[in-house]
Amino acid sequence: MQLFFVGLYWCHNQGGNQYWMFSRDGEIRRDESCIDFAGKEVMIFPCHAQKGNQEWRYNHKLHQLLHVVTGKCMEMTRDGNKLKMNACNTESAYQQWTFKDYNETKAREYGMITKFHCIIPSIFWRRRRHRFCIIPKCGC
Repeated sequence: MQLFFVGLYWCHNQGGNQYWMFSRDGEIRRDESCIDFAGKEVMIFPCHAQKGNQEWRYNHKLHQLLHVVTGKCMEMTRDGNKLKMNACNTESAYQQWTFKDYNETKAREYGMITKFHCIIPSIFWRRRRHRFCIIPKCGC
């Protein structure tokens, strides 16, 4: 089984490896692959539908992605190269994520957030908005 680290890359809005879905079970998934955190690295692992390491909650008001098991929030490293998990901090711009096409009504009605092409950290450097997308990054 090949595992992938999770990387970040500029959003190109063309789908492909930047097209993810937040499922009603709290998975961040693309096809049969889910974003998984087992305590060390944020990885892409085959979805197993057992929640655990693959269960996330999105707070659309705080724009944070919470890993349910650890209680930590997904964070982009300052250099924008990868994802890591850290104690949740509402003041950290590196933990503020925006889902493209987020629809709160559908989230409540169907238990899922809608499909999205990019998870966009709301980070402002030098008053310019940078948009990064989560992508599989070959490694191991």
